[in-house]
Amino acid sequence: MAQKGNKYSILQKDEDVARWLRGVRRGSPITAEVSLRRLGKLCELLSTTPKGLVKSAKKDLKKFQDSLDDMVTKLESENKSPGYILDLLKTLRSWLRYNNIQLMRKIQVSNPNATPTIENEQIPTQTELAKILRTTPSRIRVAIVLMAFADLRPESIGNHDGTDGLTLKDLPEMKIQDNEVTFEKIPTMVSIRSPLSKTRIKYFTFLSREGCSYLREYLEERMRNGEKLSPETPLIGHDRPGAAEKKFAMTRKITHFIRKYMRAAGVYKRPYVLRAYAETQLIIAESKNKISHPYL
Repeated sequence: MAQKGNKYSILQKDEDVARWLRGVRRGSPITAEVSLRRLGKLCELLSTTPKGLVKSAKKDLKKFQDSLDDMVTKLESENKSPGYILDLLKTLRSWLRYNNIQLMRKIQVSNPNATPTIENEQIPTQTELAKILRTTPSRIRVAIVLMAFADLRPESIGNHDGTDGLTLKDLPEMKIQDNEVTFEKIPTMVSIRSPLSKTRIKYFTFLSREGCSYLREYLEERMRNGEKLSPETPLIGHDRPGAAEKKFAMTRKITHFIRKYMRAAGVYKRPYVLRAYAETQLIIAESKNKISHPYL
């Protein structure tokens, strides 16, 4: 299926490309979407098509590998990050393997472990996080605390295409009665179902007292606005529920709004840095003997 808004979707008219992507999608829909974009970019850089890549590799593998070396040299001269270049090569190898072709040469990339875009990124301070939470609407505030306090991936809150995400039943210790939200235990358990887990293995985490407070306020606000909540109700609703096409908020929408309100608070960092905040707090808790291991 073509991805809306992806300029490389036309490549999927090639039956081999479509079949290759279906296989990738079975492992990870997000990887399939990214792989399509990378394959399209490779074709642009090498002035060819997916079938042209295969044809060139079969005709003269050495010459083809030389062209890849030249491409890497050009990208490095443009200061492209090593990770970006390695990801392009990884996608190319996947496409060639699908066509029974294996590169014989290791295409070297300078400083492969360097992460120049985030190497100077600092974890938000408690003051910065408090400022972000004060200036953020309740819906996005809950998404932020799920990342910053419970160490959740945004993809677990709402997946890439809005077909799945956290629901009220995924917080088994949270109860709703007479339009009031209560928690049997605090910190409260958050269960991550296998489809929402990066490793496809179910696990659980915990949301702190402050996070529970924000969540309670948000859910009670939704009920005051007339929304009927059930165990299957998405934990993070839509800003305009009646106009929403998807049941769940999509990952890119979640990160877009988190980034927007982080910047409004004067914090110019990636949304994912919120997870680093959570992990740092776990390490601090271990150092104070509050937990036996930082990654429970």
